[in-house]
Amino acid sequence: MALLHEIQASLLDDKVPLGPILLKIKFLAAKLGNHTLADWVKHETEGYPDEVPVPEYRVAGITYQGNFTNGIMVTNGSPVPGVIVKQHAGEQWLRYSLREPIAVIDSYVEKNAEGDGSGRYSIGTGNLMALIGDKIFKGFGCTHLEGFFSAGAFVQVVAVVRARLLDLVLELESKVPEAAAVEVGTTVVGTVNQAAVTNITNTTIYGNVSNVSNTGAGAQIALKVLQGDSESLKQGLIAAGLTTKEAQELTALAEAEKPAGDMEPFGKRAKAWIVKRLEAGADGVMKIGGKVAEDEIAELFQKFYDWLG
Repeated sequence: MALLHEIQASLLDDKVPLGPILLKIKFLAAKLGNHTLADWVKHETEGYPDEVPVPEYRVAGITYQGNFTNGIMVTNGSPVPGVIVKQHAGEQWLRYSLREPIAVIDSYVEKNAEGDGSGRYSIGTGNLMALIGDKIFKGFGCTHLEGFFSAGAFVQVVAVVRARLLDLVLELESKVPEAAAVEVGTTVVGTVNQAAVTNITNTTIYGNVSNVSNTGAGAQIALKVLQGDSESLKQGLIAAGLTTKEAQELTALAEAEKPAGDMEPFGKRAKAWIVKRLEAGADGVMKIGGKVAEDEIAELFQKFYDWLG
C-alpha cells in the first residue's frame, strides 16, 4: 500500500495517536528530500526550541487574576483586563507558545478527558506584577498575580495538526506524483518538484504566513514573509543567505511580475536571474551571496505571491 494511503487511513482513525503518524510523515519527507516538511515534523515530534516561532495553532490565550490592596482594603482573585496588560506590558504577555512535543500534548488531552486535569494550566508571570503595578485599581497595588490558559488549547493543537496533516497528504497525492508512489523499501523515481512540496506544506500547515526554517550550512533562521509585502520578502532573502544587493534585485523582480504558472513560484525574469547565478554543487545547492537552496527562495516567493490562496 502506498505510504500516503496508510497515513490517510491512520488520520481518519481517531484512535491512532499522532506520534506514529508523524513518523511516517518524517519518512515521507526524507524520501522526497524536502527540508521544510522535515523541519516541521522534527519540531512537532521533538518540540519547538525557544528560537523557533511556533505556528499560530500552538498559541494559547492567557488570562490573569490577582490580589490587590491599598493597605486597608484587600481584593483577592480579581480578573486583570487583557487590554491593561497589553498597554503596560505588551501583547506578548497575552500569548503563550505551546512548545511541547505532540506526544506530551496528546497526554495532556488524555489527562483532561479522563477528568484528572483542572481544566486550566498556570504559567509564570515573571515581572508582570511590577509592570502593571497599580494600573488595575487606582490606589491599589498588586500583591499576587497568576496567569492561566485553558486546557482546551491542547485539544486545539491535536485537532488542528490532524486536520492539516490530512489536507497535506491529500494535496501531495493530487499534485506531487512522486509522493503518491512512495512505499517503504522503494526508491523515489523522477525529480521531485520541491517548490510544489514546500508550497503545499506552507499552505496547509501554516496558512497565509510562512514560518521558514533555513537549514543551509546548519543555520536556523525564523522569519515571516507576508503576502504582497516587499520588505518582508527582501528581509527573508537576506536571512536565507543572499547579500542585500541580491535581495533587492530579486525583490524588485518579484514586484514587477507574476509567477509563470500554477506550480512555478517565479516569474520569467526572476527565474532567469536565479538560473544565471546557479552554480551546481555536489550537495545540489545554488550559491549566490551565500549558500542557499533554491527551494528556500521558492518558499519565500510563494508566500509573497500567495498564488494558491
